[in-house]
Parts: sequence; C-alpha cells; structure tokens
Amino acid sequence: MIRYCRFGLGLALLTAAALACAATWTGGRGPGHRGAYPEITFPENPATVWKAYLGKDFVNIYPSNTVVVDNTVVFAYGRYLFGFSTDVGVYVWHAELTENILGDILLLDGQVIVSHPSGQVAAREPASGKVLWKQELSGSIRNGPTVSDTLLYYAVKDGSIEGIARKTGAFVGQTKVGGKLEAGPLLFGKSMIICYPNGKIIRVDDGIIKWDAELPNALISLTPVTDGTSTVVVNTVNTVYALNPGNTQAPVRWFEIIPDRMPAPVTLDNNRVYLVTRSGRLLSMDLQTGRHFWTRTTVTVTGGKTTRRADNGIELIAPPIDGPLVVGNYLLVRMQSGYLALYHKISGKLAWVYRIKAPKGAPAPTNAFVGDPAVHGSEVYFAGTDGNLYHLSATAPDIDPPVFSFVSPEITDRGFIDPKSFQGVGAIVDDEGSGLQPTAVTIRLDSNDLTPTMRHDPKTGAYYVGANPMAPLEPGMHRLVMTAQDYRGNVGTLALNFILGTKDTGERVPVTIAGEILPRHLKVRPGTIISWTNKSGAPRSIVADTNDETFFSSDAQYPDGIPDGETWVWIVPEDMELETTIYYHDRLNGKPGNGENYGTGLVGLIEVAEPEKPAETPVGGPGGPGGPGLPPPIP
Repeated sequence: MIRYCRFGLGLALLTAAALACAATWTGGRGPGHRGAYPEITFPENPATVWKAYLGKDFVNIYPSNTVVVDNTVVFAYGRYLFGFSTDVGVYVWHAELTENILGDILLLDGQVIVSHPSGQVAAREPASGKVLWKQELSGSIRNGPTVSDTLLYYAVKDGSIEGIARKTGAFVGQTKVGGKLEAGPLLFGKSMIICYPNGKIIRVDDGIIKWDAELPNALISLTPVTDGTSTVVVNTVNTVYALNPGNTQAPVRWFEIIPDRMPAPVTLDNNRVYLVTRSGRLLSMDLQTGRHFWTRTTVTVTGGKTTRRADNGIELIAPPIDGPLVVGNYLLVRMQSGYLALYHKISGKLAWVYRIKAPKGAPAPTNAFVGDPAVHGSEVYFAGTDGNLYHLSATAPDIDPPVFSFVSPEITDRGFIDPKSFQGVGAIVDDEGSGLQPTAVTIRLDSNDLTPTMRHDPKTGAYYVGANPMAPLEPGMHRLVMTAQDYRGNVGTLALNFILGTKDTGERVPVTIAGEILPRHLKVRPGTIISWTNKSGAPRSIVADTNDETFFSSDAQYPDGIPDGETWVWIVPEDMELETTIYYHDRLNGKPGNGENYGTGLVGLIEVAEPEKPAETPVGGPGGPGGPGLPPPIP
C-alpha cells in the first residue's frame, strides 16, 4: 500500500462549518461541489431594470459568472474583469488580466477571488478592483478550487494538492499524491477524495488511503460531488457513478450510462441527482438507487407489433450550455440561443424563462449565451455574449407587452401572396421586460385555432405553423391573429390580413360599408379582388343570402364581424361561371333575400360578367385634350 504524507492543510473540517455559507451566493458550486443553494430565493417574475452595453468588442466573448457585493457587480469578459454600479449600471473599474479566468469568480470574505489555468490565484477589492493578494501555485490547474471555511484547495496537474489561505492568500502547504491530476479534490467530512484521469479514486484520511475504487475505462476530469454524508458522485465521459466511499467491498452503489450528457458535474439536492444532456433533456434521478423520476413511456404500434420506449427527463427549450444549479425550489438552467430558465426541481415544470436580445443596431452574437447569474435579494445580474450586463428585479415595473417581428407571411407592396410561395404563418415573439411565457402564445388563422400544432424555433424565437400541402388554403382574404403574454400579464396581439390568390394583376374593386353598402351592385370578372371596408362605426358581417358553394362569408376571418376601420377581401374564383349572381347581406344589420332578389337592410349584389364597356369621351370634352383630365383609376 502506498502511504501518503500527512496533509498539513487543515483537513479536520466540520461539515457544519462547510455548510454555513449555503445561504450566500458566492459563485462556484457551493458546499460539497453540489451546485446547490437551497436557501437562496429566486425573485418571482423579475423584469429588466437596465442593460449595460459594453460595446461590440465584447460580443461573442463568453462571459464569466457574476458576483455582487454591496453596490458593485463584478464579472469578466475574457481577460477583462469589470466592476459596475448595481444602481444605474455604469462602469466603475476594470482590470486587464494576464489570461482568462478558470472556473467561477468567487466572492469569499468580502473579496473577489479569481483563478487562472497557469496556477495564478488573486483576490481583489470589489469596490475598486485593487489587488489585495496574489499567489502562484507550483503548476497549472484544470479546475477551480475546493473551498473550506478557511482554505482554498487546488489539484495541480503534476500530481499535488496545494492549499492557500482564502483570506490572505498565504501558501499553506503541498502534498504530492503521485500521478497526473485533472479533477479537483473533494472534501468528505475529515477526508479528501482524489480522482485520477485513469479512473482510480481514493479517500485519504490523515495521510492514509482508507478507501479506493477503480472505474473501468473511465476518464475523470471533473471534480466529483458529495452529499457530505454517505455518497460521492463521479462523472466520466459517458457515465455517472454513485460511490460508497466508506465501503471497500461494494464501492459502486449504482451507475448510469448517459452517452450524450453534458461534460459538467451533476447537481445534488437532498435525495436527487440532476444533470442535462447535449440533446436538451433535464434529468432527475434518485441518489440512492439511480432511478429516474421524470420518465414517460411512449407506445408505438407497427405492423401489429407494440413497442414501448421509456423517455427519461423533460425536454428543455433549447440545448443547455452547462449543468443546472439549484436555487431555492428551482433548477436554474442556461441554454443556447440566450435562454435563462427556472424549472421546478420536483415536478420539472417550467416556471420562468428569459431570453437575451442584442441592442438595436448592435451586432448579434454568433452564439447567444449567458453566464451564471448572481441573485442579490430581489435582484438578478448576469452577462451575455451579446456584450450586455443585465439587471433584473422583482420590483421593476413592466407595462410593455410582448412584441412581434419578422411576421410570416410577409406583406409586400404587392399586397398579394402567390400560393406557391406561401410557407406558413407565424412571427418572432420577444419580451425584454419580464420574459415571454412560452405556453401563453397562440396562433389563429381565420376561425381555426392552430396553437396545438404550433412549433417553436429556439434559435430565432419564432412561433409558427407550416403550410399543409395536403390542405392548401383557399384563395382570398385570410386573417392571422397571434397573442402572447409575458410573466407580468401584459398581452400583445398581432392581427394581419393577407390576400392569397393566383395572380396579383386582377382588377381591384373597393366597397364601402356605412349607412348602406356602396356600390350596391357590382358587375365583375372572375379573378377580381373585391374589398369591403367598414366605416359604419360598428361591426359588420358580409354573408351570402343562400347557402351555395361559393363560401362567400366574412365570418371565416371575422367571426364577430368586421371591426370598424378594417377591411375584408374576397377574390372572385377564376373558374366561376359568367352570369353567376351572389346576393348578400350584413348578417348583423340585414336579412337575406331568396337568392333572386335583394333582402332588407344592408344588402348587396355581385354579378359575375364582362363589365359594360364605358361610353367614349368626345374629343375636347373633359377627358380630352385641354380638359381637366379624368380622375385617376381606382387603386
């Protein structure tokens, strides 16, 4: 047996002392490297207070986490460390570092502590950025420190564990443990768990190996996680192991192969293990047994054969960029396309989501990410790859509804959409206040609710329904109505009329609905575009007197009547026979006739025929040379 030198690094730690910092958002992953801050309360439905734009030079640079102390929020972009005012989001100080930060910025003992891959560690004063102390480890490091109540422990890649005093930076000691190290050390009661890249794990107590395990074909590069009492969870490239560090006969309690899991430590909270996959699923497992909590069984029948498949976890809005953090009763998850979301840690239900958006006129990031946020009372701070520092607050006002952009179909000056180019309906929906509720977006086309078939593109933020080639839309006027709601209850509405037809060169005939319908009698060719504009001051509804096959009715687009000031459009079908007559009336203020005569009230008639040739204007008359000119054609 290899006998290790006695650690002179203060390993006799009390678990209670290590847990004492749980209620403080310090950065990092907290006690036991668990990624859990159960005593932190995330503000309910926070809204944007301000966004501080650092400029295009910081777009596409991955930001660090943020920490907040007093009136200063500290964060980093690459080699630049910043201090900003929490009140108004203005620059206070910055420092250019020698290299990028490794892991998280830590807030400990009123100091901002940063670590670097080369092994340099430094502490700064949060209010000014002034260097308080620096320390150089003996070699390079792969992971941030393991934090005790007095020390910072680092695993140096050449095979040593080194400790420095977290208040002063004083070097406390070094212990050679042999072999190359990638994962950081883990405190387990009075012991230390050390993992080697080749899959070997040991528990050292008073310089003596008390327990060891060999994980086959394992590459351990991430710091393990512990509940502090009985279990250590280790991540390898594609497997999660729950270990019994006090049982030499059965060191592995359970393991789960998850080929597409994110290369991030798991998160522990009470009896649950949380992790995310690259494909975008959030998993919850029992710490004691490895059993999945969120499992759905899908049944498919093919050729009379029934197949059952278990789908573990819940589907995230977008693929994640890191593992989750437990914040109070929620799991905080950062995802691609700039999403920051909260999921209930027991049910997995989405509770809140926010999506960053680059300022107008600023370059959009190639990949939109956010750094780990800091929660400071009712305030939330985080930085994004769009070059912005964000400040959200539960007390911030938000009266603006969600907004719609890049609407489909796109209405051009032609005002006419060729069915061959019609791809579907939808829009990008954003809310920069309190965030958009994904489950509160609806789409209606004419009288049909398309919400159940609506899809969401997380990269663009678009909500859409594609065209159905098996059931193409009929030519004519169609009405798209979308609604969206933010987390403060503000509702935004998009209402769009568009004309779908076979050509855009047809004749156009306007009709006005007021005290009567004018013109009352229309004689038009097939393909003519007729538009009824309501100027009556109240809703009006245009429907055919007889229930024929023309489907002539404005109710498909306006089931409650054409609102005052809006227009309904109908295109005379190209294949409609000449001499066809359509008597119609206002369903709300008229009565139908018998199909051969007018009804009463607001009524009208469409006659499909060749229009009568207008009388010629004599030379020298009002339309001839020297006259005032004819009025312009009806647009």
